[in-house]
Amino acid sequence: MVLSIFPAFFTSVLKAGAGSLGLVEGLADGAANIIKIYAGKYSDKIKKRKPFMIFGYGLSVATRPMYLLVSSVGGVIGIRVTDRIGKGLREAPRDAIISLSTPKEEMGRAFGFHRMMDTLGAILGPLIAYLILRAYPEGFNIVFVVAFIVGILAVASILFVKDIAGEARKGNLSLDSISVFPSDFKRYLVALFLLSAGSIPVAVLLLKTQHLGFSLASIPLFYMLYSLSYAGFSVSAGGMSDRIGARTVMRIGYVVLLIGYFVVALASGAITLALGFWVYLGALWG
Repeated sequence: MVLSIFPAFFTSVLKAGAGSLGLVEGLADGAANIIKIYAGKYSDKIKKRKPFMIFGYGLSVATRPMYLLVSSVGGVIGIRVTDRIGKGLREAPRDAIISLSTPKEEMGRAFGFHRMMDTLGAILGPLIAYLILRAYPEGFNIVFVVAFIVGILAVASILFVKDIAGEARKGNLSLDSISVFPSDFKRYLVALFLLSAGSIPVAVLLLKTQHLGFSLASIPLFYMLYSLSYAGFSVSAGGMSDRIGARTVMRIGYVVLLIGYFVVALASGAITLALGFWVYLGALWG
């Protein structure tokens, strides 16, 4: 809900553009990825996952009302980074619970189902944001308050999740230990770094809607389309990775991702832009 209105919030309230939005998203994602390493390692050490999930989701939810108080890009950076730190804290322990609860031969399907359910929430959220902004064109504060209330319910639902301790893998991964890994793994890390460096945050892509003259209220609808595509492909792609291998699915996904970027860049109307977002998100099924 919040991410779907972020571009509109940046341009209409903060009076900022794509450069500032890209900076905020880059710093936020960087913080999440750094924290993710330590959260996963420490949850293995103490063999507890659930506390990280509760605190991580809770931290993100706590940032929602703070948007009501900011009026500058600097303030938003602090809030967004805190939000993503919460993501970094929860993701690895959450994925550990999924993997420890799933038979090896069903791993791809399990994570695909997780992504589908997560994304279904990302479909309903933008739809609610659209309805709010359509009724109240400057109602960003209403969206943030509603997102906060929904977030509290989400954190409460984690109480019903069963924690699974599991056994941590022996040995620690570090820059020194990477040297003993196979060359295929090293090439994968390099490729992943380059592909991630070349990716564009969806919040920045959504600015294309305003470039084409769409109303602020319509921006969440494009994010909803993005999420619909993700949900539609997640389970099938997860099952496909179990059958033909994750490497093949990832290769297909990145090729389609490049096509999606190309379509969004050349879009000159609603149909081509919608097609670009559909292809772009469908590419992330791997």
